[in-house]
Amino acid sequence: MIVMARTNWRKVVRRINWFGVIAGILMIVLPFAGRWWRLTVGTGAIDLTTSPFGITTTAFGQTMESTLARYIFLGATISIIIAGLFVLFASLLPEQWWSARLMDFGATKVFWMAIWLVMTPLIGAFIVNKILPGGQTLTIYVFGATISIIIAVLSKYLASKFLKKLWSKRLMKLATNVLWMIAGLFIVLAVCVFIVGKFLPSGVSGIVPGGTLNINTPYVSGSASTTFSMSMGGGQATVTLPISMGLMGGFALAIVTAVFSILAWIYHPGPPEEKKKK
Repeated sequence: MIVMARTNWRKVVRRINWFGVIAGILMIVLPFAGRWWRLTVGTGAIDLTTSPFGITTTAFGQTMESTLARYIFLGATISIIIAGLFVLFASLLPEQWWSARLMDFGATKVFWMAIWLVMTPLIGAFIVNKILPGGQTLTIYVFGATISIIIAVLSKYLASKFLKKLWSKRLMKLATNVLWMIAGLFIVLAVCVFIVGKFLPSGVSGIVPGGTLNINTPYVSGSASTTFSMSMGGGQATVTLPISMGLMGGFALAIVTAVFSILAWIYHPGPPEEKKKK
């Protein structure tokens, strides 16, 4: 009897999706692990730290708050905790009929949060540094969006025809969604190029009569300076605004969580109907 109990217990332990157990625990902890990204403008002028679960903004020594933002971040916190619980339950009971559905719901959330947190300042910096000065053409962005869409459609078609393993289908689904996101970003950049070309043909420097404005911001992490120069009374006045950005400790934990979540999702067994097909 004792031997049988030990054997059954070992079977239960072997069935557990341990990647998912780790991922679920990390997802529950993640909202309380600190901010992910920091922006500093000037010396004590603006200091911003943010993550998908909260934001702290200080301008000239005054803390700025928004009730709407607080509720939005609270919703994100609750949703990721629920997703973490779903991943944890699905991993502990992978043979249940609802297990795969819970895993599908929660496993990729941190991955997309991390992607968007990096892409938002990256695209913002690209717009400021490359598009606002003017001189950009629509061709490369339209071409990039078109190619991304074509590859995404082909990938989905080829996956449905040739991929048989569940893990390969899931990986291809993730890659296809990334391609759709890239296509969307190219479209956003194309719209920005069109707007700048339409309303600021000389670029952002053209809006400063008698002066020059050189905007330069770092990409996600690093330091740069924006300078504004103007002739005044026979002399030249120059204002320099240092800007620094950087990823914080919370983002490192988010990456670890995303890796374990994706591994859990790939490793997890499919729903009962998927098994019947096999």
